[in-house]
Amino acid sequence: MSSVPGQPIPGVALAIDSRIRTSSGWKTLDRVSIGEALASDDGISSVVTDVVRREEEQVYRVLLSDRRAVECAASHPWTVHSDGWDGERLISTGEIARLLPQRMMWIDLPRGHFGHEDPLPLDPWMLGAVLADGAPTDPVPEEDARDDGDVAIAPASTRFNVLTAALARIGLAGVSREREFIPEVFMNSARRSRLAVLQGLLDTDGEISAEGEIGVSLVSELLAADVAELVRSVGGWCRSDREGREFRLHIGHANPRLLFRLSSKKNRFLSGCGDTARIAVVCVEATRVIATRCLCVSHPSRHFITNDYILTH
Repeated sequence: MSSVPGQPIPGVALAIDSRIRTSSGWKTLDRVSIGEALASDDGISSVVTDVVRREEEQVYRVLLSDRRAVECAASHPWTVHSDGWDGERLISTGEIARLLPQRMMWIDLPRGHFGHEDPLPLDPWMLGAVLADGAPTDPVPEEDARDDGDVAIAPASTRFNVLTAALARIGLAGVSREREFIPEVFMNSARRSRLAVLQGLLDTDGEISAEGEIGVSLVSELLAADVAELVRSVGGWCRSDREGREFRLHIGHANPRLLFRLSSKKNRFLSGCGDTARIAVVCVEATRVIATRCLCVSHPSRHFITNDYILTH
């Protein structure tokens, strides 16, 4: 088994239309080129060193517990954890399928230390709050009524005009609740900015159950998908369920305190939680015959990020 970064791992084969997270956004695998910079799990520089073409072959859908999935060949390797094992193991998709009926298995989630540092057209916490509540149309108090001073915003006399202008610049002015979305410049921003969007949304409209599950209901299907992607991009997990005319998001994170600024919500969770997590593999099923590719990267772990922030080789 090769241990040299940039060299291929035997068996690596993703479906050619799999999405790959580059430093600037998503690309399908057939459009990724040698030398392209990738988003890495931990912020360490990673570039594509080779793309190996393979023939058409049977691929299998690897489904995770929050419904994200990727298609790969039976030979495709995964770094897997399971109870009773002495550390992680590198095993194939076919071996995972064979073992699943007997044991639970988990893969690591990316921590999300990537994204641009460019100035944003609107404070990311405010964007999240606006998407939760909608743009203000009436005068509001000069002081935010919540218990955290760091979420106070501009005085009422200037807030509406500044906010409206900012929303117009990012294409959200006058957009109905059913058509709301998170602009791409925020989706591709640095981890702290992506977290801030989630904090604004969940501080404003998020709920915490007695069992500690975080939830939020949204009417826009596009916004629900964007929020799920943001949660996954910072190392969390998210499942979306259709409930009538709304989409109910069930959200989790190894350190849920990161998802809030309001102390009344943040303090519902214990401090000192870790910031890394794993997610369970639910099933492996044959799907189709399609061309595949092997992606070689320079990152020391040889990991890269594919569909819906799945960490793979």
